[in-house]
Amino acid sequence: MDFFEDDYRSLFAKPPEQVEREVNFIATRAKRGALCLDAGCGEGLHVRGLRLRRPDLTVWGIDSSPSMVKAAAARGIEGISLGDIAEEVIPRNDLTFFIFSSFGHRGYAKVLSNVASALRPGGLLVLDLHNAAPKAEQFKGGPITVEHLGATIREALDKEGWWHLAIEYPSENIRDTKLKLFSAEEINQLLSARGLSKKAMFGDFEEVAYDPESSRRMIVVAEKENSG
Repeated sequence: MDFFEDDYRSLFAKPPEQVEREVNFIATRAKRGALCLDAGCGEGLHVRGLRLRRPDLTVWGIDSSPSMVKAAAARGIEGISLGDIAEEVIPRNDLTFFIFSSFGHRGYAKVLSNVASALRPGGLLVLDLHNAAPKAEQFKGGPITVEHLGATIREALDKEGWWHLAIEYPSENIRDTKLKLFSAEEINQLLSARGLSKKAMFGDFEEVAYDPESSRRMIVVAEKENSG
């Protein structure tokens, strides 16, 4: 069963102003005429927003969820394809971005290698991640269970730093996924091993300074090194 079924968009909906901040963050970093990939694009809101904000850009998206790709098509957003980012042959591009924790699922190392190899020298990678320390603090008392819009949402953190998330309805099977939480040091090591160097790190999309202990997010901007 697809974890990202139609109800996911309601359970974890973002306000439009948050999507706009994220789009603006990407738009201000894309060079003129850049080819941009939204990796794990969901229903395509950032693809559409970036095209409107920067008509000079060529923007497309890839997502592994059939439900999300179908939702993008229903919105009339073109250029969204169904695929596994770890396995897809990704066209050479100037900027790839992962928004709202779309990076860190199973196989994340292979995903990063594939994405890095497709970036042109000087190209940018933007990662939107949960900040590990404050996220882990939420689970000091153990697993968390909440009821929301008729669903039971269960969360837990294991000893290896994987955040487990499950959605359960009375009449359905449990859908679950897990996401790796990274420290800044771990991210730097992953990037460096793939020819990427960190350019900036922020605590949110308004470019507030990143604090490892208190920032809710860790927004990473990395650049593909020139192999020559």
